[in-house]
Amino acid sequence: RELLKEVRNLMDSKGLKVNNLDCIVIAENPKIGPYRDEMIKMTADILRLPPDALSIKGKTGEGLGDVGKGEAIAAQAAIAIENARLYSQVRNERDRMAAILNSSEEAIVVLRGDGQGIKLVNPAAAKLLGVKPGDAIGQELSALFPAQSLFTLKGDAMEEVEEKGKLRNFVVVVKEIL
Repeated sequence: RELLKEVRNLMDSKGLKVNNLDCIVIAENPKIGPYRDEMIKMTADILRLPPDALSIKGKTGEGLGDVGKGEAIAAQAAIAIENARLYSQVRNERDRMAAILNSSEEAIVVLRGDGQGIKLVNPAAAKLLGVKPGDAIGQELSALFPAQSLFTLKGDAMEEVEEKGKLRNFVVVVKEIL
């Protein structure tokens, strides 16, 4: 227990977090089955994980070596580690960008370059185009521009998106012509 706590504290100091743990205890005796639930609960508590993120299994040494003779116990563990600090930074940056897009007075439409149409429509664009933001996702841009004369678009870049589909993302700032 103390070693596991020390490892958890070291990981915490580095901004790392265990996502899940798969452990195999190799022993002739004692059998793991009767202790499995208690071991999972204790380990989950120390690692601050839900119990379903842990797997503890038992197997025998099949008569081989010190483990197989019942003179030793061995364990193997595989863990998936998440860089919690990096994940948090990426999530915060994504949320910051979403807040900027959603609060912008400019109507912004983000297009996918793989031919799958619209990736994002901010609230200003949705209002200007008369659609709900979620309803526009996946549609072709031309479906939202029935009256081309009301809007200005960057011609060359639009041709690049429509003809070649080479751009990963392309942002169109839509302005209503008065």
